[in-house]
Amino acid sequence: MDVHQRWHPIAELVAPGEDADQVYAISWAPNIGRPYELIAIASNKGVSIWHIELDSSTNEKPLLNRVALLSGHHGEVWQLDWDMGGMTLATSGSDGVVRLWQSNTSGVWQEVAVIESS
Repeated sequence: MDVHQRWHPIAELVAPGEDADQVYAISWAPNIGRPYELIAIASNKGVSIWHIELDSSTNEKPLLNRVALLSGHHGEVWQLDWDMGGMTLATSGSDGVVRLWQSNTSGVWQEVAVIESS
């Protein structure tokens, strides 16, 4: 057994034609039997939601697809958190607002609630 195992990158989550951006937060959704993984990344550009399809039977790189770029916060998003089913994403940041996001039946991500401190 090699006690000096090393991690090797298998993918870089940057949309084609875009440069890498500063990442503030990342959150991996619980997988409830989906054929893909779901990950949310907060950066200067907003919150990106990615589908990642892994095929453990081959050594091929995973299939990456950014399915949404969410905007609505004024300022940086500092925290992302998924519900236990991996269906609703909560985001919060420097604007002091919590936003809840869900995908509709067509796969389009939309804001479903805004929680502001009073």
